[in-house]
Amino acid sequence: MRDFSQHDEDKDQELDELLQRYENLRKGRGSSYLEEEAFEKIIEHFESQEQYIKALQAVEIATEQFPYSASLLIKKQTCC
Repeated sequence: MRDFSQHDEDKDQELDELLQRYENLRKGRGSSYLEEEAFEKIIEHFESQEQYIKALQAVEIATEQFPYSASLLIKKQTCC
């Protein structure tokens, strides 16, 4: 049975990897691709850290890649 702290560490590592991939995508490095769900996690992370400008930037990039995503369009309307 896995320890809860190990589970938290795994989630933190997953988020760190998502944030790194997002930064690579944002800066045009490599051929990074993020799925819709990954963008939602990134946006929620920035909002929870009260980094609203970063959250709004992530929403803009996400809606460029997924222009018909209802959940992202709602995020865009309610973000920050």
